[in-house]
Amino acid sequence: MHAKEPFLTAALLSAMLASSAQDTGGPKSGGNTPRIGGVDITASKGDKLQPLVALDGYELGPGDQVAIHVLDQDQIPATPYRIDATGVIYVPTIGRLQAQGLTAEGLSAIVRERLKRVLVDPDVTISIVEFRSQPVSVLGAVANPGVH
Repeated sequence: MHAKEPFLTAALLSAMLASSAQDTGGPKSGGNTPRIGGVDITASKGDKLQPLVALDGYELGPGDQVAIHVLDQDQIPATPYRIDATGVIYVPTIGRLQAQGLTAEGLSAIVRERLKRVLVDPDVTISIVEFRSQPVSVLGAVANPGVH
C-alpha cells in the first residue's frame, strides 16, 4: 500500500492546483476580482472610461435630456433640459425650441443661430444627458417585462 501513496498524493496535489487555477474570484476563493464565466470583467489599468457620446443620427424626442453649454454665457444654466411631450424645450434667453426630430448637432445649430442675435459667433455644445425617447420592449421570462 505504501507504493500507491505517492501516486495518490500526486493526484490530489494535481487536482488542488487545477482547482486553484480556475479561481473565479468568488467569495469562497477569497478573490476580489469580478469575473463572469472565469473572465475578468474589470477594466485594465490602462483603460479609461469614455463619456456617453450621442450616436450620429440619433434624433431627439420627448423624454430625452440635453445639456446646453454656451462658452462665456452665464444666463443659460448648465442644468439639463428635458424635452417635453410636445418635443419642445424652454431655454432662458433663447425661449422655446422645437428639439424633437433634431440631432444634437442640429439643435446646436439652432441654438447658435438664436444666440447670434445677442452674441458674436457663439460657441455652443449640446450633450445628450439621458436617452429616453426610444422605448424598448422586454418580453419573455424576465423579472420586469413590458415597455421601458
